[in-house]
Amino acid sequence: MDNELHNALTINSIGYYRVKGTTLEERCAPLNEYGELRTKYGINSYGYAVLHSPVAPYVKAHLTYDPEQKIDEFLNFSSQDYMGMSQHTEVRNAAKQVVDELGIHTASSPAFTGRNYMIERLENKLSQTLGIDQVVLYTTGWMACFGAINSLAGENDIIILDAFAHNSLQTAAKATTKQIFKFRHNDLNHLEEILKKQREQNPQIGIFIVVESLYSMHADMIDIQRFYELSKTYQAILIVDIAHDFGVYGEKGLGVVGQLTPEQRQDIVIIGAFTKAFATNGGFVGGSNTIRGRTMLFSPSYTFSNSISPLQTAVALKSAEILFSPEGNKIRQKLYDNINYARKAFTEAGFEVIGNPSPIVPVVVGDGRLARIIYRENLKQRLLANLAEFPAVPRNQSLFRFQLMATHEKEHIDEAVRRFTISYHEAKKFIDENCEN
Repeated sequence: MDNELHNALTINSIGYYRVKGTTLEERCAPLNEYGELRTKYGINSYGYAVLHSPVAPYVKAHLTYDPEQKIDEFLNFSSQDYMGMSQHTEVRNAAKQVVDELGIHTASSPAFTGRNYMIERLENKLSQTLGIDQVVLYTTGWMACFGAINSLAGENDIIILDAFAHNSLQTAAKATTKQIFKFRHNDLNHLEEILKKQREQNPQIGIFIVVESLYSMHADMIDIQRFYELSKTYQAILIVDIAHDFGVYGEKGLGVVGQLTPEQRQDIVIIGAFTKAFATNGGFVGGSNTIRGRTMLFSPSYTFSNSISPLQTAVALKSAEILFSPEGNKIRQKLYDNINYARKAFTEAGFEVIGNPSPIVPVVVGDGRLARIIYRENLKQRLLANLAEFPAVPRNQSLFRFQLMATHEKEHIDEAVRRFTISYHEAKKFIDENCEN
């Protein structure tokens, strides 16, 4: 294998995180050259498909590196429209109707005149659904994660995060305090070791435990009762990001936090996002009335930003009305029928599927070189599935995230498995012929 191909298959973007030089060209050129190298071999997996149609099981798209920009049809397992709300007629109609009623832009911070009555309605709907006092809306889920941590924790406090916590949570922690600790992913024993030591050494300091209810890379869920019990034992404040399972998981769609009692949910901080089940951008921070003042006044991502738009609010509200209704229960059942069918189909085809049954079906490949060539072959097969590689996952644990939607049918899943199997064997042949072990 020549050096250029070797570099394209093995070098990771994390090596370009730190930059050197005084000019923009000096600082950006190495990463740009790396991107061009991956593009040359058809393995640049960032922003590769540009859609020309709404999200659906099949989409029209062109590939960024195609000089002819040819639009083709792709089988789509890369979208997070888990419950199919962006494809729901009532949700689309709600988006159309709100333009005439409230316009397209709030044009102000929520601290001034950026709030409208629909924002209040959505906040009330979400708080009533979760059985908590109140909810504060943010323009994006990322901003909600950042704002919750940055407003509730202080520079002298301690933040303990799961090692796989989302970028928004980790960035918020770094911007808030230098006292940051990480526990091994989903390892409650390791978390307790850190909690015990830090509480003994810092009896009067605030300690925050930050976790996600469903982790998007490996599709594993938390034992939320145990996390809650540990937070009480060591007088810590539990913050749970429910972006991937709220509206999707559980009999009533409350996600993992639905396993807590209403009193327990009131006693934690809940962060959510609308980008998965609610068909729009946006997010929220919820909990007891106690935290409302701090999240509204001291979240930089709330106070110093325009508020969530009328379009976002209308779409999220209509989605919530459907998700937490008998119709929503039927859609969830269809989604989980798809999930169980897909996990079984990939397993029977000889692939390793990990995690809990969820809309994220991680198919493990392992070898990063092989994964990058499979990605290239997937595009030839007109199959869209997101590649997760280091540093998003540990080294040599590369995987493809097949994201299931309620609008998928079994024949879509069968076709995805068929195409992925072809991609795998073609990639394996390429690696065997071109790469030394």
